[in-house]
This record gives sequence, C-alpha cells and structure tokens, in this order.
Amino acid sequence: MNSKQLQRLLIFYSAVGIFTISVLVAVLSIFPLYQQLRKSEEVNLQSALQTRKSAVEEFLVGVKEITAQIASRTQAKQLLEIYNQNPNNRKSAATNITVFLSDALNQTEYLAGITRLDQNNQFMAQVGLSIPKVFWEFSAVNSQDTQIINPIRLNDQFYLMVRQPIFDLNQEQIGTDLVLFKMDRLEKIIATDNTSLGKAEQVFLGAVEKQKVKLLLSSNNENETLLKPILEALEKTVVSQESGLTVVKGKFWTHTQVIIFEPLSELNWGLVIKIDRQELYAPVNRQLLTIGIVTIIVSLFGAGGMVLLLRPLAGRAIIQTDELEKQLQDKNLMLRELNYTQEQLLLEIRERKSAQTELQKRAEQLRNHNTVLIEIAQQRAVNQGDMLTAAQAITEATAQILEVDRVGIWLYNEDKTHLKCFDLYQKTLNKHQREGEIRKNDYPAYFDAINLQDSIAASDARNDPRTCEFLSNYFIPNNIFSLLDSTVRIGGKIVGVICIEQCNKIQNWTPEDEIFVRSIGNIISLAIEARNHQKAEIALQESERMFRQLAESIDSVFWISHPHGKEIYYVSPAYERVWGRPCRQVYEQPLSYLEAIYSEDRERVICSLNKIAFGEYEEEYRIVKPNGEIRWIYDRGFPVTNDQGEIDRVTGIATDITERKQTENALRQSEAQLREQKQQLQQTLKELQRTQAQMIQNEKMSSLGQMVAGIAHEINNPVNFIHGNIVHATDYIRDLLSLIQLYQQHYPYPHPDIEEEIEAIELDFLQEDIKKLLKSMQVGTERIREIVKSLRIFSRLDESEIKEVDLHEGLESTLMILHNRLKAKSIYPGIKVIKEYDKIPRITCYSGHINQVFMNILSNAIDAIEDAQSFQSPEEIQHNPGCIRIKTQQITPNWIQILIGDNGPGISEEVRTRLFDPFFTTKPIGKGTGLGLSISYQVIIEKHQGNIECDSILGQGTEFRIQIPIR
Repeated sequence: MNSKQLQRLLIFYSAVGIFTISVLVAVLSIFPLYQQLRKSEEVNLQSALQTRKSAVEEFLVGVKEITAQIASRTQAKQLLEIYNQNPNNRKSAATNITVFLSDALNQTEYLAGITRLDQNNQFMAQVGLSIPKVFWEFSAVNSQDTQIINPIRLNDQFYLMVRQPIFDLNQEQIGTDLVLFKMDRLEKIIATDNTSLGKAEQVFLGAVEKQKVKLLLSSNNENETLLKPILEALEKTVVSQESGLTVVKGKFWTHTQVIIFEPLSELNWGLVIKIDRQELYAPVNRQLLTIGIVTIIVSLFGAGGMVLLLRPLAGRAIIQTDELEKQLQDKNLMLRELNYTQEQLLLEIRERKSAQTELQKRAEQLRNHNTVLIEIAQQRAVNQGDMLTAAQAITEATAQILEVDRVGIWLYNEDKTHLKCFDLYQKTLNKHQREGEIRKNDYPAYFDAINLQDSIAASDARNDPRTCEFLSNYFIPNNIFSLLDSTVRIGGKIVGVICIEQCNKIQNWTPEDEIFVRSIGNIISLAIEARNHQKAEIALQESERMFRQLAESIDSVFWISHPHGKEIYYVSPAYERVWGRPCRQVYEQPLSYLEAIYSEDRERVICSLNKIAFGEYEEEYRIVKPNGEIRWIYDRGFPVTNDQGEIDRVTGIATDITERKQTENALRQSEAQLREQKQQLQQTLKELQRTQAQMIQNEKMSSLGQMVAGIAHEINNPVNFIHGNIVHATDYIRDLLSLIQLYQQHYPYPHPDIEEEIEAIELDFLQEDIKKLLKSMQVGTERIREIVKSLRIFSRLDESEIKEVDLHEGLESTLMILHNRLKAKSIYPGIKVIKEYDKIPRITCYSGHINQVFMNILSNAIDAIEDAQSFQSPEEIQHNPGCIRIKTQQITPNWIQILIGDNGPGISEEVRTRLFDPFFTTKPIGKGTGLGLSISYQVIIEKHQGNIECDSILGQGTEFRIQIPIR
C-alpha cells in the first residue's frame, strides 16, 4: 500500500469514525431527554384532566348554590309553611310561590324547570319543564344536603336534576325543591378543547346507575370496540374511586390509546380522557426528529471538516495521533456539556411550569376572594347597618370560600375586658349561635397579641404561644387545630375580632387568606359604622323634629342670631303674633326688630346685647306694634361657643309679659290658678296613663284569653275523644289478647302459615308491648288535658265577674304555662321553684286579673335570673342556680299574703321607687313595655283594695309582697 492509498484510507476511516462516534454520543444523550419529554406530555395530559375536572366541579357547585338560593328565600319559606299548615290558604300560597319560582327560573339561563313539593312530598307548584312523578322517589330520602342525580331524559333531551330540602328556622324540613338544569353548559365543558394535546383527544363523563357503569357525556361518538376500555376506566374511578393512567394496545387498524381517569369529588361521577399515543407523543417525536437531524448535520460537518483538516496533514497523520485523540476527547467533553445543558433546560422548564401552576392557583384564589368581598360589601344589610343579617352573611360566605369549619365575629364590651360572641357560624351544622365570651384575664397572651398585631395566623394553634391558652377550655372541646384571627377597627381602635377556625386538621394559612380575612374585618367595621351612623342620623332627625315642634308650639319667640346681630339664623313663628311683623322681614333686615323697641328702652337693650360676650343677656323692654299697641317683652339670651372656645352664635327666647306687667294681683291669682291647673293636669295625665295602660292590658288579655280559650276548646274536644276511646280500645285489645291465648291453649299446633306469621310479627313481644303503648297514650292524653285545664284556669274568660277561687290553683296554672322557661336547658340547670303553701281559705276576687299579676311577677323574676346568669360561667351557675320562692299564708282573719321572691341581681332604690309607674321599664327596647307592674298595682290596689310592695337588695334578690282581703 503506497502513501497515497494510506492517506485516503486514513482520511476515510477518520471521517467515518468521527461521524459514528458523534452520532452514538448524541443518541446516548438524547434517550434520557426523550423519556423526560414523554413524562412531561403525560403530566400535561393529567393537567388537562384536572382542568376539565375543575370546570365540571365548578358547574356542579354552581348548580347546588343556585338550587340552595331558590330554597333559602325567607318569603318563600313563609308561604310554604302557610301552605303546609292552613288548608284554606293553600291555593293562594301556591300561586304566590309559583310567581317566586318563575322569577328564579327567568334569572338563570340554563334553568329548565322547578318543581316544589310540600312536607309530605306531595306536589305543590311547578314552573318550566315538568318532572314526571316517577323521578320524585329519591326526593323522599332523609338527607339534609343538596343531592344531584344522574341526567334524566325528557322530550328527547337530557337534563340534570337537583334535590334541595327546605328547612324552617328550627331546622325541620318543610318541603323539597326539584330543579332541572340544561346540559348545554356541561356538554360544552366536555366538548371544548382546552388542552391542545391533539385532534384525537376525547373526553368522557360517566356514573353508576342501577349498579352499572353508564356513559353520561362524551366529546364525540365512539364505536363499541373502543368504548369498552372507556367503560372499564369509568368503573375504576366511579366504583373504586381510583385515578391513574392506562395504555390500551391497538388491534389491526386501530392505534394504541392512552387513557387517563379520575373521580369527581362533588358526587359519584368519573372523568376520562382518551388520546392516541401517537398523537400524545407527536410533539416529543417532532423534537426528537429535529434534534436527530441537527446531530447528523453537525456530525457530517465535523467529518467534512476533519477530511479538509487531514488532507494537508495526511503525511503527518501517524505522528499527530495524540493530537487527534485529544481533539476527540474535546468533542466528547463538548457533547457531555451539551447533555448537561439539556438536562438543566428540562429542569428549568419543569420549575417554570410548577411556578406557573402555583401562580394560576393563587390568581384564581384571589379572584374568588375579590368576588366574595364585592358581593358582601354590596349587600343591603351591610350598607344599612343591619348587623345581625350582615354578620350571618359574612360568616357563611367566609366559611365557604376558605373551606373552614367555624367562623365567628367577636365584639369588645365597653370596658374592653372581654370579647363577646356576636355571631358564630358552624359550617358542618349549618348553624348560627350568639353565645359565649372570652375574658381578658383568662387569656392575657392572646389579648396582648391581638392588640399589637393586625392578625394572628396560627396554623398549629395548640402550640402557638399566642393561642395555646385556649387549649383545654376551647380548642379540645371544639376539636380546633388552626386559628386565623384579624382585628376589626373603627377610627384606628379595635372594636372586635373576626375569628377563622379549622377543626380536625392543621390548616396552613396563605398570605391570600390573611389578606382576605383582613378585608372581611374592614367590611365588618363598615357595617358597624353604618349601624352607628344610622342610629345617630335617626337621633339627629328626631332631635330636629322635636326642636321645631317645641319652637313652633310655644307662645314665646325663640331666636338664634349672629354674635353681633349681623344675621338672624332662626326666629320662631310666634314672632309674627308678638311683634306683629312678618318673619321674612327680620331675615332680610336683621336689625329691624330693634326699630320696634320703645324709644326709651332701645339704647339700654342695644348696650346689653353688645355685652353678651361677657355673660348672659336678660332684659325687659317695651315694643310698639304696627297698630300702635304697646307690649312688654321679657327677653333672655346666652352665647354658644364652638370647639375652639369662640362665640359661634347667640340663642334666646322672648316672651310677651304684658299681662304680668299690667296687673300683678291678677297675675298672682293667675299663677295660683295655673299651679292648681298644673296639678290637675298632672293628675289627669296620670289617670290617662293608667287608663291607657289598662285599656292596652285589657285588650291584650282579651285577645290572649280568646286565643287561649279557643285553643283549649279545639284541643280539648279531640283529646277527650281520644282519651275516652283509649279506655274502650284497651278493653277490646285485652279481649282480643285473651281470645288469642285461648286459641293457643286449644290449638297448640297451628297451620305453618300461621306459625310463620306469628314469628314474623313477634306475637309475644307485641302482646306485652301493646299494653305499654296504650298506657303511654293514656298518660299523654291526661297530660294534654292538664295543660288545657291550666290554660282555661289562667284565661278565666268565662269568669269575668268576681267570684270565689283557690289562689293555689291560679299559681299552679301560671307555673304550668311558664314551665318551658323554668326547665333545664343545655348546660344550665334551670330555675328551681320552692313552694311554701300554707292552708288558706278561698277568696272572692277577679281570678283572671289575679292570675295576670302572678304571671307578670313570675316572668320578671325569670328575666332577672336569666339576665344575671348571662354574665356567669357555667360553673358559677351550677354552684348557685336560679331559684324562685312562693309562699302563701293567712296573716290575719281577714287578709291573705302571697310572697314571691327570687335570687336574681336585685334592683336599686331609685328603680324600686318607680317600679309601679306606667311605661317605666329597665328592659331593652322591644323586650318590655313598662305596663306589667303598673297593671298589677291597679289590680291589687284599686280592684281588690289590697296592697302590693317590693323589697330588694342589690346582689341578693327581690321579693314582692301581695296582700288581698278575704271577702
């Protein structure tokens, strides 16, 4: 072989070797990249499934919320209760509810029909598309939650049906709504291509119906062969609640398919996406092909370059072998660096996708938070100061959007010594409560933290030093693990706290959660300010109205002017009568009223007005009316200063005292007459107040008595009928049981069918239990008869005239009516009644009025005890429970005495002296009229010529002493 052939051979093998090595290194580097890209496409497919799942779940949540809103309208609930309770008004109530349902149907575009059932699951009203009765069966299921069933077919179209139970304020079901929704929006969610993974992508939605997997929706039609893997995937996700990815190999002409599936969290449905594996990995294959072509081209260029480089150096090829090896090492190093760069690029792509997903999630959370905040802020209750309604709406919305178990609003008392619960919403129970308080002395660390910080985000609240004080008394009893509190401020001062509580698990609070809760606190402060503003505005309007009424009703002239008399701000209408000049003139010419002053008195009045800045102004002077009549005026004014201490205006009152000046003697007589008239007017006023109170009480008692008597009469007749028939039913059943026993004695071996029926109905147990059942029914009817008797005794409508009665009987009937307020509730032990009845004779009196006196005094005693217990802890109440003592005795041969005492907080001496005044009350507005004790005083003193007195010691209790003569 000559040198030229060796040169060619060296160049050829070198070029082939370089090309082969470059391609081999590139393949080894690309293979891991190919695996990572395939996993990335599978992750994208899972993301697409999650997107569709979120859209479907959002649609189902929206469907539930719309159904709940239709069922939660207060007016519609009231109409439904009328429909259930009063057969005579059912037609009217059904008509009104139909109007309400039509309005709800028109407000939502994908609503197809609404059917409302009453508490007995019977048809009441319907609008839109009617629901056949065969689909009502599931509505009888005893569930308090909104229920969604699989789509039903009506008029060749599928509709989604939702069941919503309707509850009254006592959480008792009073009806059911069946709502139809169009499937158009759900079909769009299934059919819309949001993933851009490929044209062959298909989406399926399925559920279990009659223990079989059923395909509900699909993005396009599938043949039976390809539908089988879909149904298998749906069975896994719907029946077994599994999620995952599976590959179905193709047969003959079909391609290999990739199927991914996941269950829905809202109800027992499953979502499946199917795509050709070739279509799924098409982007990866295209990238791989591009990289391969680039690698081949780079390798060819490298080989070509080596040929050009080796051609002039062929003669020195063997000598420069080491240099060539070094170049190959450099190439390998370059390829390794390229491989490392590719791996770093993939890692950065994954991190960016993860960050983008997290940002999208937070952006969606912020949008939801902002939507809820806008809806709450626009509510009428917030802007109009209806604090209770606003608080309940805020706590419910916050619990829903943050997905927490408990949300409460706690407000400071005036001294800021404790926080009192204004509203606490428990999501799991769907219940609001307003009980409970947190004292500063019990939890100092928490109060210090809340005063120093705007919010407390305690994910592990049980171990957080700011909140761990609540562990034993609050967290453990309520199973609370996480706490997020934010202050409610008005004018920079803390007035309360919004408290978010998560039970059963630890909740990691995000910055978005803290911002949202602080915004909720701002909305609460707006509601409080709106309430305060509304109260102030009402008080201001009332004050202005009373001022104008007073100024316009008095005979004297009321005036307000500039400190130097440059402008008259106000003069009452009496000016025209006293001065004989129009009010308009003094507004236009402020000093014109001075021209009417008698010339001899004018300079003195002006001088006195100039000195008003140093004290009050007081003068008597004469004026000359346009008709020449001279009148005497007594004018008094005083300066009014502003916040800076400067005189802002002068106000005063001018009175016509001509008659007093003309005849002093007549004036003195007139004053005596006026004093006498004043006393008469005061006496008349008191009589009018008593008469008014008596009329109000008589009307109230008349209405109450008629109602009680009517109820007692209506209840008494059927109860007597039932009670009488129970006796006969007991005899009949005893005879039948005796007959059965005779049969068993004489026919010990009955027919097999009879033995089977005896065993099925448990005859021996039935014979024993039916006696107990009849006995309990008899006891129940006797209890009802006692209650009816107590109502009739208390009302005494048929005994309006004076007659002889037993006072003990009246006391017992009153206690029977108040039994529900006296009995124990929850952790409170109830109020104990101690009866010390002495042997007293029957007395002649107005029994109905005497019973009302007992009712008023006992009701006030219960109110006093409950008010005292509201400021005590459960342990203090258990240690010192409420107690009412009733004692009767005959103190003289002609007098009976009744003592009614309680261990409440007692009353002050100032209040005790006014107890029997008409319309005087210490109770809040809406809880007392101030008539009860005033009427009681009239009944005992005036109607029965008796005596009623009250003794009380603050902190120990109150006792009423009633003395009635025996006639």
